[in-house]
Amino acid sequence: MRESRAAEASRDDDARRPSPRGAMLRVLAVVAGGVVSFGGLLGLALLGFGLFACGYFRGRDSSPRPPEWESSPTVAPPPSLPSLPPPPPPPVRACDGGPCGDAGDVTL
Repeated sequence: MRESRAAEASRDDDARRPSPRGAMLRVLAVVAGGVVSFGGLLGLALLGFGLFACGYFRGRDSSPRPPEWESSPTVAPPPSLPSLPPPPPPPVRACDGGPCGDAGDVTL
């Protein structure tokens, strides 16, 4: 009976002791968690900087304008198109008043 208690105690010690594979998995989990959280923090920092930069440059006018532009409209009117000449009158045909004969329609 003493041997069985010693064997049970030995088995309990083995069960409590982590296996090398379990310890390695724990280390990998901790490292992966650190990488993910660092990546998340880095991503948030980049996102914040990007939003700040977009807001900063959007409100900034990079090209100074002369004061006379302040009163002018922001959109210039389109240039007027040149007027086209009227279309030519239709041609007068010789056979409009009567039969044309074998020659067909003849324009003058």
